[in-house]
Amino acid sequence: MLLLIFFECLICLLVWWRGFGIALLLVLADWFMDKWEQRRWRAAILWTLGMSVLLVAVVTLTEHFGWGIRPIRV
Repeated sequence: MLLLIFFECLICLLVWWRGFGIALLLVLADWFMDKWEQRRWRAAILWTLGMSVLLVAVVTLTEHFGWGIRPIRV
């Protein structure tokens, strides 16, 4: 019986912790979006730089592994 009570308490704690984590993430996401909206031009620059780095990484990997576009031979 004691083991059953222990597992029930453990499950309740995990459910509470998950709800706490979700609430904390929502608060942090809201704060981040507020800061993001205040600095639109910085966001645009960061977005552009991030996408440029991603593009360079994808092109480099495709060239390295030989995954380039090849014509179809009929």
